[in-house]
Order: sequence, then C-alpha cells, then structure tokens
Amino acid sequence: LKLEQPGNAYNAIRPLIEQEPNDPNVLAMGAAILIASGEVERGKLMYERVAVLQGSQNAPIVNDLGTKVAWAQFAAGETENALATLSVVTAGRESQIRDLGVLASMQLNTQDYDGAEATIAKMITAAPRRALGYNMRGTLEFRRKEFERAIESFSQALTLESNYYTALRNRGLAAMNLGQYDRAEGDLKRLLELQPNDVRAKAALGKSLM
Repeated sequence: LKLEQPGNAYNAIRPLIEQEPNDPNVLAMGAAILIASGEVERGKLMYERVAVLQGSQNAPIVNDLGTKVAWAQFAAGETENALATLSVVTAGRESQIRDLGVLASMQLNTQDYDGAEATIAKMITAAPRRALGYNMRGTLEFRRKEFERAIESFSQALTLESNYYTALRNRGLAAMNLGQYDRAEGDLKRLLELQPNDVRAKAALGKSLM
C-alpha cells in the first residue's frame, strides 16, 4: 500500500475490509487511509467502529484510537466533539503528555483559556522536567497579554531545553511586546542560528531593528 496515493491504497484494502468487517487492525488501516485521502467523516466513523470493537479488550489501544478519533473530529470541523473526546481520553492516564498537548492546543485555538490553563497544569504536573508544558503555559500567558509571566515560562522551557527554538521565538516576541528590543533581538538572532529559514523570526527581527 502506498499512502502517497491514498485513494488507490483504499481500493487495495477494500476487499479485505469486506471479508473481515470486524477485524480492528484492518479497519484501523482503512480509517487511516480514508483520512489521508480527505474522507475524514468516513475515516472517523471507521475509527469509532474500531473503538467499539476494542472497547472491553485493550485500554491502551482504545486510548490511542480515542486520540485518532479526536483528530478526525477536529479535521471535520467538530471542535467541541474533539475536545470532549480528548478530555475523556486523557482522564486518568499516566502517559498522557502528547494527548494533553493536543487538547491544550485545541483549547487555545478555540480561546478556551481557562480550560487550557487546567490542561497545561496537568502537563507540568505529569512531566515537570519536560519543556513543552512550560512553553505552552507561556503561549497561554502571551495570548492573555501577560507578557512578563510569559517570558518567565518560556525561560523555564529554555532552562530545560536550551535549543528549544519555538520557546526562543516566543520569548523574543513577548519581549518585543514589552519594548525590550535588545532582549528580543538576542533571542531572535539565536533562533535564526538554529532555524535560518524561520520567516516569523526574520520579520520580527526586522521590526526590532527599526
């Protein structure tokens, strides 16, 4: 199967799906191919079918499928359903950082800042030595125009991961919003050493030098 040609790939697997309509592995493959080909609604329904089939058998598989269903719902424009699905998937899980990050991103995109704050707090509690949670907390604070606090959070992320270029860009932009142009210039120049083609950094650096 060649996923760069998802339509052809689904045609290839269709007979197997027809022969084994209750095989979760076959259905999961079909769902992934459908979503890759742009048929999000059909893929979402197929993932939901797999989740039902696996429901009482394997919790880790169901959690993984829940994440995939949520992504399919988000791609289909069903943001509220996606948030609800991910909220269920992440509840009580130990290895939940990736899914919590997805949930927080969706909450930020829908301006559910209180929800994002709670989700990000869970991320940091679950993995206090990972930079991602602090960067996302800084992003939330940036959205709320709490630029000083955002700089502190981005700095915490960079303490844990010094070459975290997203946190560098974000801290530079927060510094610019406070008129701290020298600090912003330092972060953005360092970022461009790591990511020379970062368009946002180039544009922001140009403004800081004006």
